[in-house]
Amino acid sequence: MKVLVTGAAGHIGSKMTKSLLDQGHEIVVLDNLSFGSRENLKGLENQITYVQGDMRKFEDVMKAMEGVDIVNHQGGPSSMLMYVDDPVDRTYSTVIGFLNIMEAMRKMDVKKIVYASSGGVYEGNPCPHHENLPLTPPDMKALAKKFVEDMAKLYTTQYGIKTVGIRPFMVYGDNEKSKGDYASTISLFVWMMLREEDPTVWADGNQMRDFIHVDDVVRAYTLAMEKNFPYAEVFNAGTGVESSMNKVIQIINEYLGTNYKSIYVPPKLPVYTRRSLADPTKAEKLLGFKYKIGIREGIARVIKANGGPAEPVSQDFFSRN
Repeated sequence: MKVLVTGAAGHIGSKMTKSLLDQGHEIVVLDNLSFGSRENLKGLENQITYVQGDMRKFEDVMKAMEGVDIVNHQGGPSSMLMYVDDPVDRTYSTVIGFLNIMEAMRKMDVKKIVYASSGGVYEGNPCPHHENLPLTPPDMKALAKKFVEDMAKLYTTQYGIKTVGIRPFMVYGDNEKSKGDYASTISLFVWMMLREEDPTVWADGNQMRDFIHVDDVVRAYTLAMEKNFPYAEVFNAGTGVESSMNKVIQIINEYLGTNYKSIYVPPKLPVYTRRSLADPTKAEKLLGFKYKIGIREGIARVIKANGGPAEPVSQDFFSRN
């Protein structure tokens, strides 16, 4: 199958590309390298067709779409901070980029897309967050992602394009360097502590998140590509387990055998979530998706990938709660 992966030089997109290649698919890549890096695709140059273009430009999307069977859409800004720093460009990229992709699919008769939404669309709802909750996004990223979901439904209803949106919760992993300060909090904490710095933490560190490793998220997208639904669908990609920022720092300290102290600062976001937790029931039932990588194993992978020790200081590290 010929797959177009947008944003393939980014954190999730590069992992997605490698996984699809391992499955034997032919891959076309569309990326303008705004938030990704060619380094994330190192070694794959001869296995992919790379289109360096911008999904905001319809002609670039049409060029990448030629001969494609299915789209895996990872392109666009991924962090809420990106929208705070530049709300006009980030929102335009998310909304117009997706519209260009859907229109190119319609014109090229491509019948299915699996795309990235966000667990942030649930903000303001009680936890755990399930897919039938009403969505009233309080920030620009969540609003843009909700609009993308609405567009997907419209193209399914009007043109029969099968659309599956994945709402990842707090994604982290071992290849976030290209995101810099926009990387996940887990990567940011690991980087600081490996530099022998006390980690800077927003608020009091007791805010809770459903952290999910990028490899698990890639499996969710893969399962969504394999399943067929006659209508527009959305699924959570989360673990159903929540951890505080303070807990994450404790785990990193335990792995490293250190005792770094958190430096608490006010949040930089006008709307800052205190708690986010996925209800994984629907994804488990209809996609067959369930996370495999727990928070301790995931943090260990991030530490090792960033030059930290290969093994934790304590032998019982993985057995602790």
